[in-house]
Amino acid sequence: MISATGGVGAWLTDTCEAEGLVLAEIDTERQARLRQFIPSYGSANNPVDITAQGLRGYAQALATIADSPNHDAFILSISLAQEARIVREGDELSAIAQASAKPVLVYTYATPTEKAKSLMAGWNFHIFPRMPGLARALAAGSAYDKFQQRRQTTIQSPPDRAAAAKARATLAQHRGMLCEWEAREVLAAYGIALQPAQLVQSAEEAVAAAAAFGMPVALKVQSPDIPHKTEIGGVALNLADAAAIRDAYRAITARAAAAAPHASILGVLVQPMAAHGVEMIAGIGRDPDFGPMVLCGFGGTAAELVNDTALAPAPLDEAQAEALIDSLKSAPLLTAWRGSAPADRAAFADLLVRLSRLAVDLRDRIREIDLNPVIVHRAGEGISLVDALILQEEPSP
Repeated sequence: MISATGGVGAWLTDTCEAEGLVLAEIDTERQARLRQFIPSYGSANNPVDITAQGLRGYAQALATIADSPNHDAFILSISLAQEARIVREGDELSAIAQASAKPVLVYTYATPTEKAKSLMAGWNFHIFPRMPGLARALAAGSAYDKFQQRRQTTIQSPPDRAAAAKARATLAQHRGMLCEWEAREVLAAYGIALQPAQLVQSAEEAVAAAAAFGMPVALKVQSPDIPHKTEIGGVALNLADAAAIRDAYRAITARAAAAAPHASILGVLVQPMAAHGVEMIAGIGRDPDFGPMVLCGFGGTAAELVNDTALAPAPLDEAQAEALIDSLKSAPLLTAWRGSAPADRAAFADLLVRLSRLAVDLRDRIREIDLNPVIVHRAGEGISLVDALILQEEPSP
């Protein structure tokens, strides 16, 4: 960062650091070269303060550090309220920027004149009139660069032909959306196990299944035409006796019929209640440009409200899965957060790895998988997958 005023440089530094950017140190050799033309009351470290007296200081400073291996981008903080200084240095700054493979961004702390804007456009500089906008743009560029680096270093994983064949055989029996009951065998082919469950067709069957599992249980309507069961009242939790199970079965089926009268209802799933843990979300999708992608994030019924998710190109190895989890704002919930026991991050990361392999092997058949919530239990106790949706690719006409 190069500025003619220390105050603006410090303010811009705070803004950039708030976006996760780091102002790296300038090595001692380059600092010595900067001090040869920066007044003694300026600064040769980052942010560089050439001071208002540093004539032609922007071009000299940029030329000095443009090839620094410690820096990936440069910011010129300059007043464009008048054109005198930029006229003196514009051609040289443009030549240095064009010769560099690293981005050079310009922030003006004063309203630019029309002539200044025209000159900067001619030199291929984009002007940022606000600090937050500049910082966000640079942070987005950094995130995109890291994403592309991950794509280029994506592991080459041979297809699991046996797993893919089992999954394809199941998919061939269905069209469009697969609900949790239908999705079980597809996921199981890749070692992804949903919670134990039984599909029932009557209230008495539900009571018998609950007795076999042990109470309390959850009841969930199963239909490929009802992807969001909770919203229609198609889920009942913590049912601990036969009467409650019978009532819940009747209520669930009645609500489903009323909310989606044309839906294909497969039955009601009886499932033992999972132990408490951190609710996360995991899934896969397919980007038209980048191909199969893996998603993870904060889960549960508030997943869309919180909107804390991260994406990475598939396939992933364990280290890449861990890095994807670390990129979440909610990642600390999986640690010993405020005295809670650390969660089983390793099991969650393993799920992401398995999903990533499925995403690659079945890229032509599966458009999307949504696992929400994924309940991450204490370290060493694994995870519970209590819901799943699979959206198949529509066959070509």
